[in-house]
Amino acid sequence: MAHTGLRHLTMPVIILVVGLVKWCVGLGGYSGAADGPMFGDFEAQRHWMEITQFLPMKEWYRFDLEYWGLDYPPLTAYHSLLLGKTGTLFSPSWFALDSSRGFESAGLKAFMRASVLLGEVAVYWSTFDSTLFLWFLRTEHRLFLQQINLLLFLLQPALILIDNGHFQFNSIMLGLTLWSLVFLRNGQRDGLACVAFVASLGFKQMSLYYAPAVGVWLIGKCWNLGRVEGSRLLVKLSLTTVGSFLVVFGPFLHPLSELQQVLHRIFPFARGIFEDKVANFWCASNTVLKWKTLLPTSALPPLALALTFLSLLPSAIHFLYLSHTLPKGTNLSKLLPVLVWESAMSFFLFSFQVHEKSVLVPLLGVLMGMFDLEGGEEIDGWGVLLNNVAVFSLYPLLKKDGLSLRYTVITFLWNYILGAFNFTNPLRSPPSLLKYLSLLTYPAIFLLHALELFLPEPIPSKPDLYVVLNVLVCFGVYLVGWLAGLRRQAEVGWGLELGLGARREEKDS
Repeated sequence: MAHTGLRHLTMPVIILVVGLVKWCVGLGGYSGAADGPMFGDFEAQRHWMEITQFLPMKEWYRFDLEYWGLDYPPLTAYHSLLLGKTGTLFSPSWFALDSSRGFESAGLKAFMRASVLLGEVAVYWSTFDSTLFLWFLRTEHRLFLQQINLLLFLLQPALILIDNGHFQFNSIMLGLTLWSLVFLRNGQRDGLACVAFVASLGFKQMSLYYAPAVGVWLIGKCWNLGRVEGSRLLVKLSLTTVGSFLVVFGPFLHPLSELQQVLHRIFPFARGIFEDKVANFWCASNTVLKWKTLLPTSALPPLALALTFLSLLPSAIHFLYLSHTLPKGTNLSKLLPVLVWESAMSFFLFSFQVHEKSVLVPLLGVLMGMFDLEGGEEIDGWGVLLNNVAVFSLYPLLKKDGLSLRYTVITFLWNYILGAFNFTNPLRSPPSLLKYLSLLTYPAIFLLHALELFLPEPIPSKPDLYVVLNVLVCFGVYLVGWLAGLRRQAEVGWGLELGLGARREEKDS
């Protein structure tokens, strides 16, 4: 289209293609379909739309907690209230209190699927506005390349399969975080960045994975500005953040027991170190060390907190060092994607009560890094590998939801558009950690899929064998990717320091 005078149609076509793909995925299975009495995430979201419109606020986080009790922050509750009232206009039976449990009519499913897609368009897609176009999709190259990057960003397989397939509203949380990062990159809208990030936290608590990155970025900026100007900015940002939290949590501040109940539901420490098998440190190491018997339950949250904190330190200290040593106003935006990745992946690998779907959080940093094309048109191979492994890590969940075919098609489509199937002389490429890791990982993934297809039950006494092997493969890649992110951050920081030194020498000469 870019060469036939139809350039103005490219963006509408991209929007239509992405919308069509997401809607087609939504025509398949979903979490808990016809699987009573608890059903799944689809029913949980529908149930919250039911209770928020028919029960007073003080009961939202207390009502029948054994049946999908509300366990997300207040913005999710307000969002559920809005959707519930809207859906009731179409059909009151969809959200009738108590009697609608397990309701799965075609009209309700269409409404729920549309609510996910419209929410994504309103929040996630809106970050791609022409005036605030994300910097990591900008390039000095032709507009057509930007549009292909946008297509790839919006067709990220993991997000499509979880939100539009399994059924959740992660795109709203991710969109609010993206708005925050856009404002941080702008450099003049730090207050709006805080508001957007608090909104993200107020929608889903998993946004805490980004908190160290956002906090370190803002503290580093205050430090870089100097004592007077930096202190003034710090006070302004602190007041803005506190005020934003008060707006979100205000209705639950009195009596204090209401806030305590909300926090108790949001942070379920009583559930244990993990529930389902997920590709993080705790579940992977549990194949050898049985944490729930090795240590008392009360000792595991502090241990997880300590490991998470230690894993965050290298990236945070390095960034703060650069903020302190580089001249005032130095552009550090190249470090933002890797800061986001390192922060979120540290939480995913080492924190308490991680779900397999939480891998969507660190993947945002991966996508940002992939499409930061200032150095040329080469796609970051780490981003391709980590995205593909993340989708594979979700396969046990997607298979349970009846989404195996869509998992295959969407993953293949994304890699095909990306050009990841260009295998021209792959063995002749320069040796690298990424090359060897890919040569080990992809055959392992294909082998596990083949074994599961032709040998569904290899050992009757170990029904979760394939899931455990999936966890071990994916955890290994995530851990190496996390270490590679630290190396990348060091390389970018070193480049900034070298560039500064070269400019000083040029000025002196």
